[in-house]
Amino acid sequence: MALLGLDRTEEAGATLIEIYDMVRQRQRIVVGDETLFLERAYTRGLDRSILKSIATTLAPVCRDKAFAERLQILAREN
Repeated sequence: MALLGLDRTEEAGATLIEIYDMVRQRQRIVVGDETLFLERAYTRGLDRSILKSIATTLAPVCRDKAFAERLQILAREN
């Protein structure tokens, strides 16, 4: 998230790809921690198809109701 705050969009895009790969490979992660980064990446116009894919995968397995709801919103975005 700091990368987006520093306007280092290319590096943030690379981080988004890393998260995407981790999710696709079903690596162990704490679901919910990435939510704010994904929301900010969305508002910055990073790859929306990747954002939607990550959110769609993580929302059903997120144990924190607030984070799950926020991920569901991202999963529905166009």
